[in-house]
Amino acid sequence: LENILNYSKFIKLTKDTKKEFNKYHPGVKIVHSKGTRRGTLLIELQTEEEAKAIVKQWNSECFSDNAEGTVNKTHATLLKDKNCKGIMYDIDHEHSEDFIANEVKKSNLKMDVTIQRFMKGSKKMSTVMITFGCKEDLDQAIKYGVKVGNSPEDVHLYKPTPKVVQCFKCFKFDHTKVWCSKKKKTCRFCTQPHEDEECLIHKENDVSQFKCVNCNTNGHDSLSKECPTYKDKLAQTINYSEL
Repeated sequence: LENILNYSKFIKLTKDTKKEFNKYHPGVKIVHSKGTRRGTLLIELQTEEEAKAIVKQWNSECFSDNAEGTVNKTHATLLKDKNCKGIMYDIDHEHSEDFIANEVKKSNLKMDVTIQRFMKGSKKMSTVMITFGCKEDLDQAIKYGVKVGNSPEDVHLYKPTPKVVQCFKCFKFDHTKVWCSKKKKTCRFCTQPHEDEECLIHKENDVSQFKCVNCNTNGHDSLSKECPTYKDKLAQTINYSEL
């Protein structure tokens, strides 16, 4: 688990996160926290200075125990501004990420950049994401473009697709299966404690009898995109991504 202490994003607070965090860093207030699909924990503190201090003195045993009882050492880094990412298209496949980064840096930028080429399996794609060190550099690149080799390239603002984090064990939101506290699997179709394939309602395929664990109503299962609770969560995610 990579713990990113985030002092500038608006994310949700959980009691378990606060309890575990304060066990190792007492007296520090968490404003908001949120887990992501890739296993990263985002934490917002009150000030940038406080976040930097915590990163410097981070205890690697904090958040190290998962639901199965195994121990994984953790580390913390400051999260760069989400709005400092740009996209370039049709970039030569022969250009390495280091080469592109060095080329982009020549555009009178204030800070360094990080390059990530999109992949399709093991195949390189022509789309490249640039993480700029500050908003001013991103704005400049979007306005004037950059050069990669001898080719001028346009930079576009990166707009990630909002995703709702949902557990596939209990089907509740804001955590993944690895961090689920439930001992037994919840059925996706009727909310009872058994595997999905064992559900008689599912076998009968009577959608009107399906029951959602989140909104506690019939007519759809717990993974349905029509669930009002899911729609609320998605709306919150979209609002957070725009901050």
